[in-house]
Amino acid sequence: MSSSNRDPNSDEYIVSIDFPIIMQNIDNFLTPQKRGFGLSYSGTVFNYRPSILYQSKQCQVKISCMRDRPYEEVELSFLYGRLHAPIDKDIMEWNKEMCWCWHRVDAGSPLLSFLDGLSPADAEKLPFPEIFRAFFESSRNMGWTRSEFMARKHAMIWEHYDQRLFNLFDIGYPHLWEEYINFLKEYTRLRQEQDNSSEHFIYDGLPLRYKIC
Repeated sequence: MSSSNRDPNSDEYIVSIDFPIIMQNIDNFLTPQKRGFGLSYSGTVFNYRPSILYQSKQCQVKISCMRDRPYEEVELSFLYGRLHAPIDKDIMEWNKEMCWCWHRVDAGSPLLSFLDGLSPADAEKLPFPEIFRAFFESSRNMGWTRSEFMARKHAMIWEHYDQRLFNLFDIGYPHLWEEYINFLKEYTRLRQEQDNSSEHFIYDGLPLRYKIC
């Protein structure tokens, strides 16, 4: 085993040692194949974090992984993207604009508030959808690993939002995506007013929050 493969913080170690456990938990508790997802890629990604990619006919789910300290569990980020989103970038050019192409679907995500039918004003005030409260309560003291917790959480999200979630990312439903963009525009405006700063969502020239593709 090379020196990098012995370093728990290295990408190679995460892929060879952690990925099999993570993918087993995803198969056991998220069961992506039941929703039409197949494993598209798993491994290191140049200039990006090691990632596991699942793809269906409607969208993609990327699990990006990193470890800050050798004695800690791997940190996982579940990101959702439309079929054109590249695995190695969070921002891409789309219709001659730079746009965010991977999206968080989690507690506090305006995307879930949109799917819940909330107005941007109500979404801005809501800390997180009520469904998470019961999940967090039931998960206490269960001894789940981080990957099992994340797989179970997204299984709960899939069960609750069902096809509405996947349709939103499907390029075959452009009107839904446009509705979500308009929702994000108003949501962003309200957040800026709340913070009393028009620069709230601008960081070093990155796209505004509603610039998505």
